[in-house]
Amino acid sequence: LRTYSFLFKRFRVDCHWYVLAFLAKSVVLALVPVLPGVSMQFCTMTVAMLTTLSLSCRLAPWRIKMANDLDTFLGCVFLMVLLSGALLVEGINGNTLGIFAVAVIAFGMTGILSMMVLSVHLQFIRRGKPYQFFICHHKVAAGNCA
Repeated sequence: LRTYSFLFKRFRVDCHWYVLAFLAKSVVLALVPVLPGVSMQFCTMTVAMLTTLSLSCRLAPWRIKMANDLDTFLGCVFLMVLLSGALLVEGINGNTLGIFAVAVIAFGMTGILSMMVLSVHLQFIRRGKPYQFFICHHKVAAGNCA
């Protein structure tokens, strides 16, 4: 465990697995130049960055709050630079980017729909107490009632 502690000590205990996402992003970004075509490289980099950025925003896996904020900020800056640079590239395959755009829109609409269904479920369908028994731990009040 001491041998690999440099991997785990950066992240909170409940997000120990985030090191795998962090390393997977690094591997994907390192292998991007091998991919054929600029459009495939652009799509791969965007998916890798968006995935880790959304995980980082949702989970805040770093032990220090400022590291979480910095990771989110730098991820957004990297995506802005990537998207700005994609506008300047010539010879992008429009078909691949069209498929990518449709997939992103479909993913977004699926997420919105699932959040709507979840909120309706939590608001209307699941009624009642979330617990079966309530145990009071107030010792002073219990002593007075005895």
